[in-house]
Amino acid sequence: MLSLKQCRKIIDPKKKKFTDEQVLAIRNYLMELARLNVQIILSSKEKLLNKNKKLWKK
Repeated sequence: MLSLKQCRKIIDPKKKKFTDEQVLAIRNYLMELARLNVQIILSSKEKLLNKNKKLWKK
């Protein structure tokens, strides 16, 4: 996970728009979004593999 300093450098380098709390909230939101995306991709991949296994058994 990125530190506050690293996040600030990316999100708000001039420190003019967001407080530390807001930067951390943005980081946490983006981390959760990434986690959900990975979960969806893995689930889709698993479903596709299962479908292919069924096709090969026929």
